[in-house]
Amino acid sequence: FRFPLDYGMTPHSSNLSDDEIPAHRVAIFVLDGTRADSFFESVASGKAPFLRDIIENRGVYGISHTKVPTETKPGFTAICSGHFEDASLALIDLYNGDIMSDSIFNESNYAWGIGVDACMFAEGADNMDCVPFEGMQDYSDVNAEKNDIKVFTTMMDLFEKANQDKNSELYTNLHKKKISFLYHLIQTNTIGHKDGPKSQRLLNHIIEMDSYFQKIEKAFNDFYQDSKTTFIITADHGMDLRHAHGDGNPECTRTPFVAWGSGIRKPIQREKKPPEEDTPSEWGLDNLVRHDISQIDITPLSAGLIGSNFPMNSLGIIPIDILDVSNKIKSKILFGNMMELFEIYKIKNDIQNKSIVFKPYKPLINPEKKINDIQNDINNEKYEEALEKTKKLINIILDGMNYILHYDRLYLQTLVTIGYVLWMIYIFIFIEMKNDNNLRKFFFFTCEEKISTIISGVLTLILCIYLFIRLSPFTYYLYTLFPCYFLWRILANIKYLKPFFIKRKSIKSILIYLFYFILTSIAFLSIVSQ
Repeated sequence: FRFPLDYGMTPHSSNLSDDEIPAHRVAIFVLDGTRADSFFESVASGKAPFLRDIIENRGVYGISHTKVPTETKPGFTAICSGHFEDASLALIDLYNGDIMSDSIFNESNYAWGIGVDACMFAEGADNMDCVPFEGMQDYSDVNAEKNDIKVFTTMMDLFEKANQDKNSELYTNLHKKKISFLYHLIQTNTIGHKDGPKSQRLLNHIIEMDSYFQKIEKAFNDFYQDSKTTFIITADHGMDLRHAHGDGNPECTRTPFVAWGSGIRKPIQREKKPPEEDTPSEWGLDNLVRHDISQIDITPLSAGLIGSNFPMNSLGIIPIDILDVSNKIKSKILFGNMMELFEIYKIKNDIQNKSIVFKPYKPLINPEKKINDIQNDINNEKYEEALEKTKKLINIILDGMNYILHYDRLYLQTLVTIGYVLWMIYIFIFIEMKNDNNLRKFFFFTCEEKISTIISGVLTLILCIYLFIRLSPFTYYLYTLFPCYFLWRILANIKYLKPFFIKRKSIKSILIYLFYFILTSIAFLSIVSQ
């Protein structure tokens, strides 16, 4: 039930030459708790001219789709490490602690994080400097908006400090290639929780930040003077009208995505939006093509643009259609993305192959030929063919990973379903034995039940041997013991089951019980198979 992170993988990049790399740096702005509709309605108000100009004339826009749990830490993991956190994080460490998985900052030559939670990656990224803002999320602060402005001014002060001493380490690091920046704007979340995600105060705050986005872009351009910066605006999660988040409500999972700058294409005009597209007319963007992404796609997008290694365990796919580069560069970037995904599949497949009963995923039994074909197409300048083949192979690899991750699904869902049904029968026997004052024989072994103990014991041993040769985790043994114990106690006391159904029940009641068993089993099986 948890996405397993694997280590020891070979990192992969796009293998671009210096003159082919689309951008030297990427700046990611995370507007905490900002819904897509709140952001784009603010932009559509006419009071955010800079962002409006970006969307209409200079970049791409769309919705970044998140997954549960829709909280800050999982959102940052998805944006910067490229994989969604499993839901079990809600019971382990949802709010505190560092993010230790590989990230875009760990793979950058240098990185900076500014804001309250922008330092979550610093422990795992050796070359990351952080400017944390402690104690900024004060819900009673009527001037909370000013704290987000401080994020922008801190970065501009950093540029000014570097310019004052061009021999400093700061100046040198800022002028490296393949660097990244993370800005956490938390007060959008604070205001949303206090006043609501659609409140006028939040809309006004987004409008106020418009001029600061313009100032920060100018600061980058003035400092570097090379137009090699890519800017990305997004959010870690949204917020529902109850001023809350965490679940899979679309109000929580639909966040804004805006990208512009080096390597990003300009907007594509259209006459009208397709009937199946749900872009609200209030956004005033019906004339522009919307490009939605998965939240985890921002990681390979950032890595591909600056030419760094793709973070290991990233499952994102770079949205190749939004790049303003040649097909040659696109094919190399997507090929590197594919090789990183294949590395994940390969290590998971190698682990499963240690089991003598594992059946490999057929389409990837001999993947080297497919990979070599794509590489030959790139070498022979058949870039469009390479792109199409790479896209198909990526889908096959993702299907292969899904095949491995769910290889034991049928076994587990069958055991859980049988265990659930046996548990219901177990309860019937318990009630009958309680009525007869025989509960002392209910839970444990007695001399009269040798046959049931042998049958249950042999079955349990067979299943455990199967799990052992499958190299299954310890939790699988617990799932297996769950129905085996119930079966043992039912067989040992089965004589108490007959009176429950027949002695005091009519035929009609028996049929109702049977129907209940069948219906419950089908319903439970359908749930665990999702």
